[in-house]
Amino acid sequence: MVVAWATAAWADPPGSLEQAPALLRYRQPLSRVRFQRVEDRPGRPPSARGRGRTGPIEAWVWPDGTVARYRRFAGRSPSEDHVFDRAGIPWATVFLGREGPERAVVGEWPPVDVDLETWTSAEVGPAEIRGPGVGLAGTWTSAAGTLRAVFLPGRAEPASQAFADGVAEGCGCLVSAPTAAHADGRPGVGWRLDFPDPDHPEIGELWAFSAEDGVFVLGWTAARGAEPTQPELAPGRAALALAHWRSADDSHRSAK
Repeated sequence: MVVAWATAAWADPPGSLEQAPALLRYRQPLSRVRFQRVEDRPGRPPSARGRGRTGPIEAWVWPDGTVARYRRFAGRSPSEDHVFDRAGIPWATVFLGREGPERAVVGEWPPVDVDLETWTSAEVGPAEIRGPGVGLAGTWTSAAGTLRAVFLPGRAEPASQAFADGVAEGCGCLVSAPTAAHADGRPGVGWRLDFPDPDHPEIGELWAFSAEDGVFVLGWTAARGAEPTQPELAPGRAALALAHWRSADDSHRSAK
């Protein structure tokens, strides 16, 4: 279904949405910097201290100093990977073991634990994606929901009005206003999706990222639960936090 959403949005149209307040981060570059420590502050952006060439903290920082992501190293290997939203509020924390990601804590209220030990990875276009269970042709299906990834070559602008309209038309659902997102240091655009079926209502999120020769799209859908904090979205957010661009220079540049 992600393919249908993305295909409907596929164009190179005028009408940028980038001046919307929720998209102000979209064109801002992230700098990768080493720090000695990070002070986590509940409900507020973390504060990175002791900037220098060395340090146990590797952080991606917006121009105003807000931390978008930081990894804590124990020796040469990272032990924790903390990802924040555009405002610096916790998005997900991934705990890493010798064999890779073990679990994630998604920053809802209350936080949601996601077990990652049975997740598997696959390459989709320019990205390496990890999802629940075994992925097949860019799709991971589990009892919790469905993760889909697709890369479409050609020109398109995720921050355009036509792309947002195409997402709404392609999914046949209710779509929130677009917001800035990021994955592995690359800015993108995200939407909340609502499928108000009277018998089987679903909810989801969709993220799109410009690449050198196309757009990468990642989407998560799940049955809508009764909790107002919508913990059913947690696995999709964990998948976004785990996304990795396979090109070495893609993890710290802004979209073009």
